[in-house]
Amino acid sequence: MGNEGQVRFEVWGDGNRLAQAEATGSGGAVALNANVSGVDVLELRLDPGETPNYDHADWLNPQITCAGTPPPAGKSKLGDRRGQR
Repeated sequence: MGNEGQVRFEVWGDGNRLAQAEATGSGGAVALNANVSGVDVLELRLDPGETPNYDHADWLNPQITCAGTPPPAGKSKLGDRRGQR
């Protein structure tokens, strides 16, 4: 049973799917990269597929990497100020 199950990890931005990756119980971690430039609303979703039997998933360590110079604190749409998430 430990090798059963299948899920699809999805990254959505402003209502559009930007990237997806399949993971199975018999496989290891999967990498997923998406270009989120200009995205206002970012969502991390899981799709159990045909059946949720034996499905379980964890995003483990999601990271957003910014290219270039970030905006000053308080000038972005992200909660980049202390105490906001």
